[in-house]
Amino acid sequence: MNDLNRFESKYIKSQSGCWNWTAYLHASGYGVMKYNGRSELAHRVSWMIHRGTIPTKLQILHKCNNRKCVNPEHLYLGTQYDNVQDAIQAGTHTSVHSARYKAALEQIVRTCKSPCKYNNRGDTANVLTIAEQALKG
Repeated sequence: MNDLNRFESKYIKSQSGCWNWTAYLHASGYGVMKYNGRSELAHRVSWMIHRGTIPTKLQILHKCNNRKCVNPEHLYLGTQYDNVQDAIQAGTHTSVHSARYKAALEQIVRTCKSPCKYNNRGDTANVLTIAEQALKG
């Protein structure tokens, strides 16, 4: 059985339009399968089968926010930053809401605001801005 046939035997189409992966799921909730001799995330396999190669430094993101979905119409290319922003907007980026994450950001803000002769002010300003924006959530 070739990769396309194996891929197509491992999902079911739902009324929402999602193609929900029914085979092995990683602990993160994403489907996984062997493709070209390697273990790959199923939504990435879907992209490679239906759209071609995935450019370096880009990821395959879900329009539907369904980790099991492998429908190529629900997938798009994006950066890690795009992926995190999508997760924050969808409310699925749990670390943003965790107490440990918030405490770490608050420590970063305190450290950046305290005078230190070793701080590079440009880098400190960038880190401070990112941390304060994350805390506003």
